[in-house]
Amino acid sequence: MSTANASVAPAHKERWSKTKTLNIVCGLTIAWLLAVKLVGAFVHLGVDPQPTPCLPWRYFIVGQQIPDSIERGKIYMYRAYRIPMMPNGIHVAKYAGAIAGDHVVVNEQGIFINGHLWGPLNKEVMMKGRMTMDDVRADYVVPTGKVLMLGTMPNTWDGRYWGLVKLDQIDGKAVPLW
Repeated sequence: MSTANASVAPAHKERWSKTKTLNIVCGLTIAWLLAVKLVGAFVHLGVDPQPTPCLPWRYFIVGQQIPDSIERGKIYMYRAYRIPMMPNGIHVAKYAGAIAGDHVVVNEQGIFINGHLWGPLNKEVMMKGRMTMDDVRADYVVPTGKVLMLGTMPNTWDGRYWGLVKLDQIDGKAVPLW
């Protein structure tokens, strides 16, 4: 065996040809587009545009189907309509705090649903909304076709101040992302 042959390295062989690489990239792109289209038929990305958030999350996966029923304690995306300080038509995410048949009391101690404290009132929020205690004090049973949408953050602008939302304003169930 000669020493000249031992020092020659074998020629570098490409792992994939350019054509194979292009085919893989095209196939993955088509698969991604089909997956997005298929998933998009069932859900979409929702963004809560409020400058002061009502929930700890701003981005949500929102179901495309309008729910058959609303569950207390679940998050839903809805379209604001005739809500003070909110432009008509913006999409907002909040908890369904009270549903048809629930007893709601709003007083100086906060908002109570079926006798349980949901949270306090915020004097700064009330001042920003130009509301007094007389404006928000309430004692009612949620009627059929309406829902009370509530946030959890201290400065939340929600139904404890302005009231109920019609069920036909609900766009879908929302799952928080971040």
